[in-house]
Amino acid sequence: MEVDEVALVLPIQRFEGTAPKSDPKSAPKVGPKKLAPQARLDMIIALVKDNPLITREEIAKTVGVGHTTIQNDLRILKEQHGLRYEGSSKTGQWVIGEKEEQ
Repeated sequence: MEVDEVALVLPIQRFEGTAPKSDPKSAPKVGPKKLAPQARLDMIIALVKDNPLITREEIAKTVGVGHTTIQNDLRILKEQHGLRYEGSSKTGQWVIGEKEEQ
């Protein structure tokens, strides 16, 4: 079997002195569009309804926020919608129901 080789040559622009500094305010935003808090809560409810076995980590990745934000959102959803996790950490699932009386 013969192996062919391919070379890729890319031009590199060289700067004399220091590289130009970019203005952070003019830099394009990278990443997912930030959701409004209520839209994020609605999205979490939809995710849980669609897949009650979803993990907090999967929720955070899907929504595009950190784990602390998801923790805070889940606390709010517990108060508003009675969202709770029943069962063990490996085999449990999310349940949406009435708020638990304390």
